[in-house]
Amino acid sequence: MVPVQAQVDTSGFISPSSDSSQVYFNDSLSVDYNDSLATDSLGLSDSLQTRFSTDSVYSTPVKRNEFLTSELDFTAEDSITGSPATGEARLYNKAYVKYEDITLEAGFIHVDFNKKEVYARGITDSTGHVSQKPIFTEAGKSYRADEMRYNFDTKKAKIHKVITTEGEGFLHGEEVKKTSEKVFYVKNASFTTCSHEHPHFRINSPKAKVISGEKVITKFAYLEVVDVPTPLLVPFGFFPTTEKRKSGIIIPSYGNSQYRGYFLQNGGYYWAINDYLDFTLTGDVYTQGGYGWRGLTNYRKRYAYSGNLNLSYNLIRYGRPEFQEFVGSAFDNRSDFAIRWSHTQDPKSNPNFNFSSNVNIASSNYYKVTSVEANDVLTNQLYSSISARKTWPGKPYNLNISATHDQNNRTKDLTVKVPQVNFALNRQFPFKRESMVGKKKWYEEIGISYTMDGANEIRTKMGKPFFTETVFRDSARNGIRHSIPIAANYKVFKYFVFNPSVNYTERWYFNRTEYYFVDSLNAIKQDTNNGFFANRDFTASANFSTKLYGLWRYKGFLRALRHVMTPNFGLSYKPDYSVENWGYYQRVQSDTLGNFTRRDRYQGQLYGSASRGKSGSITMGLQNTLEAKVRDRTDSTGEKKIKLLERFSLSTSYNTAVQEFNWAPLNMTASSSAFKGLVNLNYSSTFDFYGYDPNEGTNGMRVNKSAYEVNGKWLRPTNQSFTTGLNLSASRFQSKSKQPREGEDVDKKEGLIDSEPDPNSLGISEGDPDYYRAQGFVDFNAPWTLNINYNLRKNYNGLESRVSQSMDFSGDVKLTENWKIGFRSGYDFEAKDFTYTSLDFYRDLHCWEMRCTWVPFGFQQSYILTIRVKANVLSDLKLQRRRGVGDFQR
Repeated sequence: MVPVQAQVDTSGFISPSSDSSQVYFNDSLSVDYNDSLATDSLGLSDSLQTRFSTDSVYSTPVKRNEFLTSELDFTAEDSITGSPATGEARLYNKAYVKYEDITLEAGFIHVDFNKKEVYARGITDSTGHVSQKPIFTEAGKSYRADEMRYNFDTKKAKIHKVITTEGEGFLHGEEVKKTSEKVFYVKNASFTTCSHEHPHFRINSPKAKVISGEKVITKFAYLEVVDVPTPLLVPFGFFPTTEKRKSGIIIPSYGNSQYRGYFLQNGGYYWAINDYLDFTLTGDVYTQGGYGWRGLTNYRKRYAYSGNLNLSYNLIRYGRPEFQEFVGSAFDNRSDFAIRWSHTQDPKSNPNFNFSSNVNIASSNYYKVTSVEANDVLTNQLYSSISARKTWPGKPYNLNISATHDQNNRTKDLTVKVPQVNFALNRQFPFKRESMVGKKKWYEEIGISYTMDGANEIRTKMGKPFFTETVFRDSARNGIRHSIPIAANYKVFKYFVFNPSVNYTERWYFNRTEYYFVDSLNAIKQDTNNGFFANRDFTASANFSTKLYGLWRYKGFLRALRHVMTPNFGLSYKPDYSVENWGYYQRVQSDTLGNFTRRDRYQGQLYGSASRGKSGSITMGLQNTLEAKVRDRTDSTGEKKIKLLERFSLSTSYNTAVQEFNWAPLNMTASSSAFKGLVNLNYSSTFDFYGYDPNEGTNGMRVNKSAYEVNGKWLRPTNQSFTTGLNLSASRFQSKSKQPREGEDVDKKEGLIDSEPDPNSLGISEGDPDYYRAQGFVDFNAPWTLNINYNLRKNYNGLESRVSQSMDFSGDVKLTENWKIGFRSGYDFEAKDFTYTSLDFYRDLHCWEMRCTWVPFGFQQSYILTIRVKANVLSDLKLQRRRGVGDFQR
């Protein structure tokens, strides 16, 4: 049927025009509009104690010639009936009414223009099923009910069996009185974060007051799970539903640790300072004497910057101190800390300047003791960077100032560089003509660039005092380096690429080392000479390269093979900077016999020194790729390419300027993949052309003779490594017919959406169990994934070799629609033991979730089991059991 529509404005009530598609019939669906809803049965007030007056919902009846203040639109699919004499209209089937910012959708709507009142309810079919229940929307907020009344003048309403969203939760009420745009009084209220129309859990209360968008306040309330009341009672309930942040106390969790005692964890205070900044302070306390605190601040300014700063400190105490002197006692007492700072600038705020930071500083054992996350536990290297970058519009140069920190938790090495300055000039072509006329000249291809680096570096050990005079005097290095590469690119003899280049480097230092021989000690001593010193060098090179193609065609499944070789040949030259006239190396007596040696005056400097020894090298290399073209089994006329060998390269060099060991080691690398990337293969090795004589020197040594002459091999291996990885997932084996096409609606394909949904303002079909389904649920699209990596290394010490191999694997398995298990482990074949192992269990309980992380053995042996409500507003509604690092010690 064609929908019927009408409009009412200040000219008076207009009945629907005559239309052949309009159907009029007696009001068989009419109800007694003076039913019990017209009287005040809620008995609710602002104090939740006094009753409303019986006419609090209605305004004084207006005269028939009084008009609404704004235009009123209404439509219905079946019919609109009414009488101008009585000032009423009845809308049947998919009725719709709009007045100002208010809309109402229902199966049946009755509009009374005299009272400026509307009544709505659903339609009941012969089986008793009610459809098209009222959906009331005001100022963008929607309410679903069984039936309701609303007065346009007073903006008051009375609603029967309402469901609406409040913040992250859903409010259910048997009877509701709306006294203003934001205030509601609810009888038999329940609050939940479950999206089902009949929720899995809820917090029930006989009376509640709702200030929409701010809070829900209840009388005494109790928790009900799957319709079973629990003994968890509170004398009153308060649920913040505002979208804005609010300051408040964070309730701690409690428990017991075998070695740390009873504890309170993660209790503290959240401070919403303003719209751009907040601060959270939480702490832990243990009865064995340990404690910890964490301070986290988040800041954000739209279109400008965002970031967070996290400070943590823990005093770790295991066991009983009176037994610490006994062998095997499980006592530990130490402090750990961590500092994390992340800052990101929005590029749109200032395109020509950017400031960023990524700071991660921690004591060596902090993550191993406080975390069960695999990435934290297995990380031995921590790196930090703070940088400011400046560019100039239309200019070819930029400036970057930064500070970095690098720590190795295994070796305890700590390196701090502050400040670091980098100024770079992009490649320029000084001889290039502004207007190109005729053929390009050879010198126009010459390009030059410039880079300046300066830094101050301090190297020390973790755990030692850092801000001391001794550290800054003995461990600090600084310097400035200038680099000027000049290069060109030419195509010669049609098929060859020729790249000549010259690189000039100059280093500035503020001290250098002077050496002298002490006869009485028969040793060389050194002093530091302060001043300004320059260290310069240059290298020149020329490289040729080309490509060679080999193509073989076949009939059948294999259509063609293509082999691409990229040979390259180069020449390079570098003077010997250890000769006396350069002044970089000092000739000094080495013993009482009068022998002399040369020592580098700039040894240990930040940017090194010009290298010793003349070099006139001939470099050579060869890169290879191999591809196949085969018939596509999915397309009778199509073909597809397969990479059989992605890379196979060989490289070495020959130094014509030395008397021995002219050949550099031969480097070999190869990589490929198979089964559409399921398996990755990588191989690398180094071979020496020269032999190793075990009878030379104390423990043998490399000699200037061929490996074949000494060891009976054309090439002597010095190290080899092989790695392979297997990456599997269910999606890789899913047939294309089951995979959705681009742009296809997956939900419709799987039958999750009704082909003819009942439209409403919430956008979900009525009757769907997830009518109010929240966002952010775990995605279980991939049933399983599996990643396996195998590493094999063979290192040579002379003629002896040592083999090490390890394997690590990780993945996850979707056991059922809601169960998922993740795992991570590995095996060290040399130690014959498993490496760090963790198991993660997840159970989706719709509005609840269960998570369990278990480390079954090792120093990090621990577990944490949590069953909690997903929504943040009820994040404290959880059950948690944990045993941390140290609780399993014996």
